[in-house]
Amino acid sequence: MLTDPHPLSAAADPIDRERFLRGVVEADGWLAAAGLSAADWPLSTEQAVAVLRTGGGFEVDQDGVFDLVSRGLLAAPAKDVTGWEWGGEDVVRAAGVLIARRQWMVGCNDHLKHYPELLLERAGAEHVLSCAPVRFDVRCLLTTLVAADGLDERVKAGVLLMAVLEAEHGVKA
Repeated sequence: MLTDPHPLSAAADPIDRERFLRGVVEADGWLAAAGLSAADWPLSTEQAVAVLRTGGGFEVDQDGVFDLVSRGLLAAPAKDVTGWEWGGEDVVRAAGVLIARRQWMVGCNDHLKHYPELLLERAGAEHVLSCAPVRFDVRCLLTTLVAADGLDERVKAGVLLMAVLEAEHGVKA
């Protein structure tokens, strides 16, 4: 008996994956928090930032999003004549990057800090984030270094941090 693959599996139809991830963002109330509805997909950059700020509690604005994309930390959404078109996968990827960078809004309630992680868990974040370009920056690596539980994790984060400092900032150990 044949069954449909999970929407996030490699065999899944990209349209099914997008529908699934839009549904996750909608079901968790992120769109509603930004005053948007399912009819607003795809989102403009301004709308996507509002969803990330009000739904996820992230400290981000349009300039911050442009910076993350220009530095290769976040894949650019599809573009049309009016600008970027943000789909569900784009919003979930951006949330993943912002979680890794711990970019919470000042005064953000503690429960909001864990809420986006639950969203990503339900959205199959391992798959979504594995599609994003792999690039580290100093802030992300310092956060990883401080939060690491074991020596192995700290050593790996430290090696990557030294490489980024040397390659991007000319700092040698």
